[in-house]
Amino acid sequence: MKRKYERPMAFEETFMTNEYVAACWGVACSIDSANKVDKDHPTVNHTADHCGLDTNQHIYTNSKGVAVSMIEEGTDGLGNLTCNLYTDSTYRYSKRYSSVKPGNYIYWTTTSSDGRTWHHQGSVKSTYKNRPNHS
Repeated sequence: MKRKYERPMAFEETFMTNEYVAACWGVACSIDSANKVDKDHPTVNHTADHCGLDTNQHIYTNSKGVAVSMIEEGTDGLGNLTCNLYTDSTYRYSKRYSSVKPGNYIYWTTTSSDGRTWHHQGSVKSTYKNRPNHS
Protein backbone atom coordinates (compact mmCIF):
# COMPACT_ATOMS: atom_id res chain seq x y z
CA MET A 1 0.00 0.00 0.00
CA LYS A 2 1.46 3.32 -1.06
CA ARG A 3 1.07 6.38 1.10
CA LYS A 4 0.60 9.84 -0.30
CA TYR A 5 3.04 12.47 0.91
CA GLU A 6 1.42 15.64 2.33
CA ARG A 7 3.45 18.75 2.84
CA PRO A 8 3.35 20.01 6.49
CA MET A 9 1.14 23.12 6.90
CA ALA A 10 0.13 25.29 9.81
CA PHE A 11 -3.45 26.47 10.22
CA GLU A 12 -4.72 29.35 12.29
CA GLU A 13 -8.25 29.56 13.65
CA THR A 14 -9.85 32.70 14.97
CA PHE A 15 -12.22 32.31 17.91
CA MET A 16 -15.59 33.91 17.14
CA THR A 17 -18.47 33.78 19.57
CA ASN A 18 -21.71 32.51 18.15
CA GLU A 19 -23.97 34.41 20.51
CA TYR A 20 -23.94 37.40 22.83
CA VAL A 21 -24.17 36.84 26.57
CA ALA A 22 -25.96 39.84 28.04
CA ALA A 23 -24.36 41.71 30.87
CA CYS A 24 -26.49 42.67 33.78
CA TRP A 25 -26.34 45.29 36.48
CA GLY A 26 -27.54 44.97 40.06
CA VAL A 27 -29.72 47.37 42.02
CA ALA A 28 -30.28 47.22 45.78
CA CYS A 29 -33.46 48.85 47.01
CA SER A 30 -32.88 51.62 49.54
CA ILE A 31 -35.23 49.93 52.00
CA ASP A 32 -35.60 52.78 54.52
CA SER A 33 -36.59 55.28 51.81
CA ALA A 34 -38.85 52.74 50.10
CA ASN A 35 -40.61 51.80 53.35
CA LYS A 36 -41.39 55.51 53.92
CA VAL A 37 -43.13 55.61 50.53
CA ASP A 38 -45.12 52.44 51.27
CA LYS A 39 -45.81 53.23 54.95
CA ASP A 40 -49.58 53.32 54.39
CA HIS A 41 -49.57 49.79 52.94
CA PRO A 42 -48.99 47.30 55.80
CA THR A 43 -48.79 44.26 53.49
CA VAL A 44 -45.95 45.85 51.49
CA ASN A 45 -42.56 45.72 53.18
CA HIS A 46 -39.02 46.26 51.88
CA THR A 47 -36.42 44.07 53.61
CA ALA A 48 -32.64 43.82 53.51
CA ASP A 49 -32.68 40.11 52.68
CA HIS A 50 -34.92 40.50 49.61
CA CYS A 51 -35.19 43.71 47.57
CA GLY A 52 -32.40 45.22 49.69
CA LEU A 53 -29.85 42.95 47.98
CA ASP A 54 -28.27 44.10 44.71
CA THR A 55 -28.29 40.46 43.57
CA ASN A 56 -32.11 40.39 43.56
CA GLN A 57 -32.83 43.11 40.99
CA HIS A 58 -31.13 42.73 37.62
CA ILE A 59 -31.02 45.19 34.75
CA TYR A 60 -30.17 43.34 31.55
CA THR A 61 -28.32 45.00 28.68
CA ASN A 62 -28.09 44.27 24.97
CA SER A 63 -24.90 43.68 22.97
CA LYS A 64 -24.27 47.45 22.84
CA GLY A 65 -24.40 47.80 26.63
CA VAL A 66 -27.79 49.52 26.62
CA ALA A 67 -30.28 48.57 29.34
CA VAL A 68 -33.31 46.71 27.95
CA SER A 69 -35.19 45.18 30.92
CA MET A 70 -35.25 44.73 34.68
CA ILE A 71 -36.51 41.90 36.87
CA GLU A 72 -36.64 41.15 40.60
CA GLU A 73 -35.74 37.53 41.27
CA GLY A 74 -35.16 37.11 45.02
CA THR A 75 -38.72 37.67 46.19
CA ASP A 76 -40.25 36.11 49.26
CA GLY A 77 -42.12 33.34 47.43
CA LEU A 78 -43.65 35.63 44.79
CA GLY A 79 -41.64 34.38 41.83
CA ASN A 80 -39.88 36.69 39.38
CA LEU A 81 -41.42 40.15 39.20
CA THR A 82 -41.13 42.55 36.28
CA CYS A 83 -39.85 45.99 37.25
CA ASN A 84 -41.38 49.19 35.86
CA LEU A 85 -39.11 52.26 35.82
CA TYR A 86 -40.17 55.81 36.72
CA THR A 87 -38.54 59.21 36.37
CA ASP A 88 -38.74 60.21 40.06
CA SER A 89 -40.18 59.51 43.51
CA THR A 90 -43.72 60.41 42.43
CA TYR A 91 -43.85 57.13 40.45
CA ARG A 92 -46.12 58.82 37.90
CA TYR A 93 -44.03 59.01 34.73
CA SER A 94 -42.47 55.99 33.06
CA LYS A 95 -38.79 55.99 32.19
CA ARG A 96 -37.10 54.07 29.36
CA TYR A 97 -34.61 51.39 30.31
CA SER A 98 -32.25 52.70 27.63
CA SER A 99 -31.66 55.87 29.67
CA VAL A 100 -30.31 53.95 32.70
CA LYS A 101 -26.57 53.72 33.36
CA PRO A 102 -24.48 52.36 36.26
CA GLY A 103 -24.32 54.93 39.04
CA ASN A 104 -27.84 56.28 38.37
CA TYR A 105 -30.35 56.48 41.21
CA ILE A 106 -33.57 54.97 39.87
CA TYR A 107 -37.19 54.45 40.93
CA TRP A 108 -39.18 51.34 40.04
CA THR A 109 -42.22 49.34 41.06
CA THR A 110 -43.01 45.64 41.20
CA THR A 111 -46.50 44.18 41.44
CA SER A 112 -47.35 40.70 42.72
CA SER A 113 -50.03 38.47 41.23
CA ASP A 114 -52.34 39.38 44.14
CA GLY A 115 -52.16 43.09 43.22
CA ARG A 116 -49.74 44.42 45.86
CA THR A 117 -47.32 47.06 44.52
CA TRP A 118 -43.91 47.89 45.98
CA HIS A 119 -42.31 51.32 45.30
CA HIS A 120 -38.53 50.79 45.17
CA GLN A 121 -35.55 53.09 44.69
CA GLY A 122 -31.80 52.60 44.61
CA SER A 123 -28.46 52.99 42.82
CA VAL A 124 -27.45 50.93 39.79
CA LYS A 125 -24.20 48.96 40.12
CA SER A 126 -22.38 47.72 37.02
CA THR A 127 -21.27 44.40 38.50
CA TYR A 128 -21.66 42.36 41.64
CA LYS A 129 -18.73 42.61 44.03
CA ASN A 130 -18.28 38.82 44.37
CA ARG A 131 -19.43 37.89 40.84
CA PRO A 132 -17.94 40.42 38.36
CA ASN A 133 -18.83 38.29 35.32
CA HIS A 134 -22.41 37.54 36.35
CA SER A 135 -24.86 37.64 33.49
